Amino acid sequence: MTSMEQVNENNKKEETTTEDSSQSSSGFTIDSSGKKHWDTVQVDSGQSEATNWSVKEDWSFDPNNTKVIHNLDDNLPWEKILGVHTTDDGSELFFIELEDVGIVALKGSLTIASDIFANELALLAGLEDVPKMKMVCEKEDPQWDAMTEALWKLEATKRSPELTQENASSKLAKTLHNRSSLILMEFVKGHDLQTLLSEEEGNLVKRVLKKDSVLVSIGHLIGFDMFVNNWDRFPYVWRNNGNAKNVMFNVQKERASGIDHTFTSIDPNQFPENCKEYLDSVSKSIDDIIQNPQKESEATAKVRSFIKENANVDIEEKGSLTIQKGILESVTRIAQLDIKAISKTKKHIAKDISPTTEEYGFSDEAVGLNRINADFLDQIHSLFQSKA
Repeated sequence: MTSMEQVNENNKKEETTTEDSSQSSSGFTIDSSGKKHWDTVQVDSGQSEATNWSVKEDWSFDPNNTKVIHNLDDNLPWEKILGVHTTDDGSELFFIELEDVGIVALKGSLTIASDIFANELALLAGLEDVPKMKMVCEKEDPQWDAMTEALWKLEATKRSPELTQENASSKLAKTLHNRSSLILMEFVKGHDLQTLLSEEEGNLVKRVLKKDSVLVSIGHLIGFDMFVNNWDRFPYVWRNNGNAKNVMFNVQKERASGIDHTFTSIDPNQFPENCKEYLDSVSKSIDDIIQNPQKESEATAKVRSFIKENANVDIEEKGSLTIQKGILESVTRIAQLDIKAISKTKKHIAKDISPTTEEYGFSDEAVGLNRINADFLDQIHSLFQSKA
């Protein structure tokens, strides 16, 4: 019998439990608390760092040929899990396919509170294609056990023979070991800049980046990123090279959207100079556009270079001016937001997360609550209002 057949055979056997930690007939051990620990079943021994997990040898992640799960409120049928895919970078992001149901994303994060808060702000600010998010907690969500059991079962298929579940060290295992809460997230279909470049021998990206609607939506993203101090996307007012993977393009809808929104406060009481420096840089970048609407600003020129570097397309000064139009639209939208509604969003998130932090003794820093500073939020919102 092949290892693949053994997995399938194990899946068909009836699960049995005993009160003491014991070996079942289905390839797992049940400890005294009732949790299952899946034995190593090495389907693929040739991959040192797995990026795909599945009991089907021919399974691969194909986001363009499957449905997206939009309703995250219902308990998902985790027993139908077909496979899990992750990227080969350092992010704890996993794409999960449930057979005949669709794809959903799962994310482990040290800043879960600020990630969800930024996502809620993106919805309030009118950004398009903002993915739905839901926090899943070990002690509170009824689907936690079914979800993690299904993931551990798959993780065992790519585990080194000498490892048990307790000392498994794959990317998926580390997330399951170290997180007591995860973000369940709607999958966003589309292309990032670099996958756009690979389509149609580079012709698709050229067509997409000529669309005014796409460039305006890039401006909307930049305006929002300045509001939440999300430095991990565009090199605008931040001293970085940008992150092309956090910009998605919907070719059919002809617009750009963001993934991995996050909110990073700079406490004006604890770090007054840093906060002032950031607010001044945002203020200057907006003033440069307002005062010279027909001139490419220094900050927008950096975005133009960023796009050229990652997509091999020069949007030219005309494209930069269109992006600047989108930035000013975003500033106006955000200035009109109700700060009280924003505060309610923060309180709602804190209320959801607090039981988890208390249960495990986590600090606000451990879940990103400290990143949501009310004073910073008031100041950046007032700044936007003064520019609208």
